[in-house]
Amino acid sequence: MNPLKFLATAGLVLFGSSLCAQRVVPPLLPDVATRGLYQLTNAFPSVTYDGALVGFAVPPGRTNELYYYDRVGRVFVITNFPSPVRSLFLDVSDVNRATGDGGFLGLTFHPRFSENRYLYAFFAPTNTANGKMYNRLSRFEADPTNPLRALRASEQILFDLEDESS
Repeated sequence: MNPLKFLATAGLVLFGSSLCAQRVVPPLLPDVATRGLYQLTNAFPSVTYDGALVGFAVPPGRTNELYYYDRVGRVFVITNFPSPVRSLFLDVSDVNRATGDGGFLGLTFHPRFSENRYLYAFFAPTNTANGKMYNRLSRFEADPTNPLRALRASEQILFDLEDESS
């Protein structure tokens, strides 16, 4: 199999529809549309969202953690659901380019995250040497002493594909 096709297929399998996501805006459904069956509730009223929210992820087996990421390149974790606390988990905003189709577009956790602390991110960094944008799939590790923080220096680039439109 062509290596490029394999990597593209792997990215689609890992990240699914989040690869195509531009911005996720929660729909506000009028009562007519829901026929009174549903009521929208802000689950975390004390948590602020500043940025173009793209998606959510939950590590396997974790029931009191919700990770969300924005297009800018920041991943936050909300813990302690009864009294929510938000903290920064990973930040690649210094290299991420959130213009055009770029940005931080996908996050998933390894099925054995509790054992190996691996997470995978799909984003669009800019190469400082040539100014071109890339589509990158990277593996990061969570900090063994603080599992609610990823180690930025642990990044292992799995593939870097130049965006020919940049």
